Amino acid sequence: MALWLVAGILVGGLAFLYIRQGTFLHQLTADREAAREELTQLEEINHSLEIQVEEGFSFERLSRYATQQLGMVVPTKVYYVRVPASDVR
Repeated sequence: MALWLVAGILVGGLAFLYIRQGTFLHQLTADREAAREELTQLEEINHSLEIQVEEGFSFERLSRYATQQLGMVVPTKVYYVRVPASDVR
């Protein structure tokens, strides 16, 4: 009788561990899929922000801002200053 009780407890414990592992694995799989979806969303947001930064620092936009907002003008003459070569070592 005691042997059957020990065997029943052992089988019950193993069944419990098997079910618990399956549940844990299912939860990990769901967490991984949620993390993948979040990663995809964050990559899309990152791409959108990269485009906004590129547009924000584009030459055309900065040129337009300088002329329209700051009142700057495109120079008509360009002056060059000759810098003598130096022997700095």
